[in-house]
Amino acid sequence: MTCKRIITLLMLTTLLGLPATPPTSAAPQANTYTVNSGTNTADANPGDGVCATAGGNCTLRAAIEEANADGTYSTINFASQFQGTNAISGCTLPALTADNTTIDGSSRWDVADDRPGVEISGSSCDLLAIQSSNNTVLGLFFGGSNSTGVRITGGSLNSVGGHGEGQRNVFLVGLYGVWIQSTGTYNYVINNYFGTVDGETLPGGGMGTRGVFVHAGDTYSTVSDNLIVGQSDAGIVMWSNGNTISDNLIGINDSKNVALPNGVGIKLWSDGNSVGPDNVIAGNTSYGMHLFLADDNIIYGNWIGYSTTGIGNGDDGIYVDASLNTQIGTTTSVNVISNNSGNGVGTIGSSGLTIENNTITDNGQDGVYLTSSSGQIGGSGSNQRNVISDNGDDGVHLEGTGTVTVTGNYIGLGTYGVYDHGNQGHGVLIDNGSTGVIIGGNGVGEGNWIAYNHQDGIRMDGSSTQYNYILGNVLGAPINWGWKASNGWHGVGIYGGAHDNWIGWTSATTWGNTILSSGWSGVAIFNSDDNAVLANYIGTNGAGVNWGNAFYGVSVVNGSGNSIKSNEIAHNGTHNGTDGGEAGIRVDGASATSNMISGNSIHDNDGPGIELANGGNNSLAAPGITSADCGSVTGSACANCWIEIFSDSDDEGRVYEGHFTTDPSGNFSWSGTLNGPKVTATAKGPDGSNDTSPFSASLDVGSCNTAPTAAFTVTPTSGYTTTVFHFDASGCSDAEDAASALQVRWDWENNGVYDTGWSTIQTADYSYTSVGTYTVRLEVMDTLGLKDTATRQVVVSVLHWVYLPLVLK
Repeated sequence: MTCKRIITLLMLTTLLGLPATPPTSAAPQANTYTVNSGTNTADANPGDGVCATAGGNCTLRAAIEEANADGTYSTINFASQFQGTNAISGCTLPALTADNTTIDGSSRWDVADDRPGVEISGSSCDLLAIQSSNNTVLGLFFGGSNSTGVRITGGSLNSVGGHGEGQRNVFLVGLYGVWIQSTGTYNYVINNYFGTVDGETLPGGGMGTRGVFVHAGDTYSTVSDNLIVGQSDAGIVMWSNGNTISDNLIGINDSKNVALPNGVGIKLWSDGNSVGPDNVIAGNTSYGMHLFLADDNIIYGNWIGYSTTGIGNGDDGIYVDASLNTQIGTTTSVNVISNNSGNGVGTIGSSGLTIENNTITDNGQDGVYLTSSSGQIGGSGSNQRNVISDNGDDGVHLEGTGTVTVTGNYIGLGTYGVYDHGNQGHGVLIDNGSTGVIIGGNGVGEGNWIAYNHQDGIRMDGSSTQYNYILGNVLGAPINWGWKASNGWHGVGIYGGAHDNWIGWTSATTWGNTILSSGWSGVAIFNSDDNAVLANYIGTNGAGVNWGNAFYGVSVVNGSGNSIKSNEIAHNGTHNGTDGGEAGIRVDGASATSNMISGNSIHDNDGPGIELANGGNNSLAAPGITSADCGSVTGSACANCWIEIFSDSDDEGRVYEGHFTTDPSGNFSWSGTLNGPKVTATAKGPDGSNDTSPFSASLDVGSCNTAPTAAFTVTPTSGYTTTVFHFDASGCSDAEDAASALQVRWDWENNGVYDTGWSTIQTADYSYTSVGTYTVRLEVMDTLGLKDTATRQVVVSVLHWVYLPLVLK
């Protein structure tokens, strides 16, 4: 066989100082045998270097016998009578048992029919067996029912097919096209047709069981640039570890506009394999890819389902079953997983999943469906983000999962995070016992943008769905904040007894979510207990974008023990565009008790700030304020109740001022500094109950506090991508508070999303990775919650190096 060019070997010889080729005196003499007969007659004298039967002809059988015996590099080609299609019986051919043989039919390509001119055929056998190494098979047609085209056992560095003119093999066999069954390494299946002759049609509706079957033991082999169609089981079956599958068309014609189905595109039942880049796996009857008991595999840079012509697979694009540490997508190479009838990615019983940098769109069911599985979907970097959109059901569905993190994705938005590509169901559905799921995070880039989905942005459902965390996400807006991007139902829905889940976290606003413009309520808790809604923006983004949710900011129906704390809940109840609409918070139902509402900023809602209906929170009565001024408030409420005081411009509670407890008679008197111009109060209790009342009637106290003044400097004001810019907000001031008590936060690109949390540390450093003119926004807040903002511009340019001449004395 012609010596293969193995780059690794050449590199080793160079590094070791060895010659790249053997010395001339040791070079073997290559033999060439030209087949001129299609019969199956044996060689008259194997080993004499002459391919000749007793009748003087050279058959393929005789040529193989000579190649096995000659001890040198051998080439078997074919005489001119094989210019058309000529069948050679393959069932009794001897195996290639010696190394370094090339069987080359490329010179006899049938130009008229655009197919190999040399055919090896037979029924119920291996048409060509290879039991040695460094052999090459080029330009042959393999045909026959219930047969295997080429079977490799025990050899390495064998190559079936090539990229040169006429070197493509065609396999139209009933069993396996190429079966690699060995403990060898570095075998290659390259640029062949399986199941089709012309690349566009299936003869007789398809023929074959598996196009390429790599059995246990073979490693570091490559299946590349093949067209594999019409196989009843799978296009490729990989039972061996550490192999590569790239650049193949599997289940679709060469023009990529007609499905020519295999059963499954690729069955991956082994470890450490690489699938990609540039496979098109589409048109298959079942899964595009099926991984089973297959660990540490990587799938990257493929089309799984072909979106250009809308041809998907009949079930999930990728289905991962009982497999560990599967990586789907990489930071440098995108999978497009689309148009599949099932889920884009489906898993069961699999852990250590990484699903990043994929476009998962237009699938019939969920974009990503995980059941009894764990792993990471997305990441904080832009090159880890998945775009999960336009799917027929949920964007992400987590059923019975644990320890799943969903971060930094666009769910319901397109590639640019702006336009409507909503999923037909929920953006994210967490149900049936999922525990320990984190949607979002508190780091830069960890929050998901979830918009335009037809049902809830995020839904948690089921009595065993617990201890899940929704943190730092934006629901209901595009990334440019240009317009509403409403989810059709609730922003976040908690249903069916789901309990002990957290929407936001403590009082750190960087952990909270921004929930806007939902078609129903911002947060809805229905028949579910002991959930927490903490430190979120609901109906506003806190920076001037006020897109209220159409019904309530937060709605609790027949759920008890829920906590609603430290949120800003504003501009909700806008579905009919008139005043007197829905409340900021509504607690509804006789079993909706002990729901705590504390420390929130509630303002500018169409209806009341807090509403109790149908016995909610035991219909606890609001306090009564009898007198108030800028420094004191007196009144009465239930005995031994917790009272919270607020300032507002109307009858809600925009600024939380403080808290205290009534005396045994229910009276209270509070002193402090109010913001005004009106004061309201809520009651909680008594006797340790967390039932919380509506707001009291407001009492006018006039203007008591002025907002702080934001100011900052930046040094330098222009620089490069290598420059560390220093920002100093120590110039902020407030009439009532010391400058050191003021809190600040920074938005480095003025995109409406603050990149830092509130802090009394008033200096910060930041570097930009891209050139441009950036507007930086500072927001300052005083101790009573009044705020002000200021902006400045920073110019970032390309750094040009100047090279001076080197002068040597």
